[in-house]
Amino acid sequence: MAPRRFVYSLLMLLIAFLTVLLKSIRTLSSLGRNSNYAILVHSFDGYSSFWGASSRSLKLFAPDFDHIYFATDIYPEHNPYLTDIPHLKMILTGTGSFVKRLITALQNIDNSVDYVLYLQEDMWISRKLNKSAIDTLYNIARSSHLSTLKLCKTSHTLATLDSLSPFCNIGFNSNVYLYGNNDYVMSHHPSLHSIDYLKATLLVSYIFRRDDPHAHEYFTSNITRNFSKPTISLSIGPSIGVVDPPIFLFAHASSSGQLTPEGISWLEQHSNVT
Repeated sequence: MAPRRFVYSLLMLLIAFLTVLLKSIRTLSSLGRNSNYAILVHSFDGYSSFWGASSRSLKLFAPDFDHIYFATDIYPEHNPYLTDIPHLKMILTGTGSFVKRLITALQNIDNSVDYVLYLQEDMWISRKLNKSAIDTLYNIARSSHLSTLKLCKTSHTLATLDSLSPFCNIGFNSNVYLYGNNDYVMSHHPSLHSIDYLKATLLVSYIFRRDDPHAHEYFTSNITRNFSKPTISLSIGPSIGVVDPPIFLFAHASSSGQLTPEGISWLEQHSNVT
């Protein structure tokens, strides 16, 4: 196990170095502009059947957000909702592996954006997002130099945000925080990701040919889990407007490309809502 830990340590250092380098480049190119975050929906044509409901959920439940990106490998020509969403920008990533396409998507986001609220096309927003609450989470993430702030299904106590644990604190401001007992430090479920950290993990995965989504999650989690240092606990809960656990803000609409009961229920509730 010692040789493996040594290799993971070197890879963690590489991720940390790339994070700092990418942050420096992005900061220099966005001088004079206020930092911000954006919603990023990442998809490809294999899941195009979910694009309609995904973009509809943005229109219905994220009307207050100024920066929304929808990244796909081909343009969704028959999706009227995408042309009707204020502030939405399309990113065409071209074909390729999951990792390659997501790197391209991140490279096409404005340099003033330093965090993304990452969603995939089968994570449908199920009620209006409280922008002030998300703003507060973003400010916490940014001021604490968090690499990842998960909003995914890891714990029933997610609403109080009472079990935040830092990872990867090795002197490079490269901390990852998660809720609950999920072994996957890197997750493609709804999360606020530092754009520089996420890009760094993708580049390392690409170099070592861990190109598919599961490999990226597993590979990055194995690297970063070795640096677990649970030393902080925050309790903010309803005081910032997060009354419901964040997981209930999203419907997990598919499993292996097939509609889940959550997805079917979402369609039944919102198909006729304008």
